[in-house]
Amino acid sequence: MVLGVAVIAAGAVILAAGRPWLHVTVARPAPFGPVIADVSGRKEFGAVTGLAVVALLAVLLIAITARTVRKIFGVLLGLAGLACCWYAIRGLATPSASRARDLVGDLATSGESVHVHQVAGWPVLTAVAGLLVMLAGIAVLLRGRAWNDGLSQRYSAPAAAATSEDPWRTLDRGDDPTIADR
Repeated sequence: MVLGVAVIAAGAVILAAGRPWLHVTVARPAPFGPVIADVSGRKEFGAVTGLAVVALLAVLLIAITARTVRKIFGVLLGLAGLACCWYAIRGLATPSASRARDLVGDLATSGESVHVHQVAGWPVLTAVAGLLVMLAGIAVLLRGRAWNDGLSQRYSAPAAAATSEDPWRTLDRGDDPTIADR
């Protein structure tokens, strides 16, 4: 359940980062009309999408690793969520005119006036989703030892089978039972 919430939240971060966080209007001299550009969260803060992918990979690794390593990936998951929240909160602030000019690139020159309209919905969704990812990381850190050992123990041979003299078990260890000891 916790990992499912983390996957959905990381997917929401990827979705929200691709949507416009800013509408930038650049005034141009007559007879030209203004240039209107949308700036996505991915363009404003490129790390947001990368952090969501890191969170998805951490969830996968949490599902297949054992206790101690799971805790390490739980910390990574929590830090990725925290960083997503931080970028989303920064995205709620209206950038300066020079930063807006940098974001729209060739559409604006230094002499033209720039008006920035903030779209708060997508950064808020990113902040909430990042918070859920962070809480999932904390839950893994606190309760991860109580979970089953995932894939790491499921495919391991039991200790008794490793020392067995059964011919099939000797083959599993790499010993050839057809070769007589010399």
